Amino acid sequence: VTIPETVTHEGTTYNVITIGENAFAESVRLTEVVLPESIATIERKAFYDCSRLKEITLPQSVTTIGELAFYHCVKLKSLNIPASVNNIGSKAFILCKGLTSLTVDNANTAYSSDNNIIYNKEQTLLVAAMSSYSGHLNLPATVTEIGENAFVECDGLSSIDMGNVTTIHDYAFFDCKGLKSITLPESVEKLGIGAFFNCTNLTTLKMNNNLHEMGERAFMRCISLNSIEFAGNNLVIGNHAFESCKNLSIGDISDCVSEIGDYAFASCIKHR
Repeated sequence: VTIPETVTHEGTTYNVITIGENAFAESVRLTEVVLPESIATIERKAFYDCSRLKEITLPQSVTTIGELAFYHCVKLKSLNIPASVNNIGSKAFILCKGLTSLTVDNANTAYSSDNNIIYNKEQTLLVAAMSSYSGHLNLPATVTEIGENAFVECDGLSSIDMGNVTTIHDYAFFDCKGLKSITLPESVEKLGIGAFFNCTNLTTLKMNNNLHEMGERAFMRCISLNSIEFAGNNLVIGNHAFESCKNLSIGDISDCVSEIGDYAFASCIKHR
């Protein structure tokens, strides 16, 4: 599909500046898209589940990439974020399992990239990683936040050194089945909602003395989790935090925890 820069309707010529919400959603025969230099916005789910899309080049005119814009574009092999982009929506590249290259133009003033991972320009916030990312990851020392949905379904991610991270946002590691062990560095203070939800092969978790807030469903359905080292003395455990962790067995945590939410350990059949 080649999208024109202008269209004429009833004698009036219009510039094509937006790919609308769901414009090409589930277009399973779409293989290549040529965008004009007039496009400024790619809206939410614009190319959602275009499972055969292999090639698209984002022009320098694009400023916004919406939420779930390229969800499940499994044949897409590379994507370069141009210098003009200043807004990337949540889960924009989720389940693009075929991606081998995800980069940001060096001239971009809002975002940067390193090792196929997108950060803000200052590299204090990790924005998004490829779903196809694999192996061990050492985060740059500048990173203090792991963004919402950043590593969703990155099954190949086997381990991570979080460096100086203070906050892990909602669903950051949702369904990362390759993770087997997590050690939270002393810098981590907060885990968001569902931060490690459904990490089904996670077996061990080592907390730190400074973690004070664990969001709802943070480790829900981590069915292999059997060992937790609690630390500190003021941890608030959110609702359903360890629900359905059916192999979890823990001892007395009263010295470490100040509040336990509703159903925090529901269906933990080995809980004692």
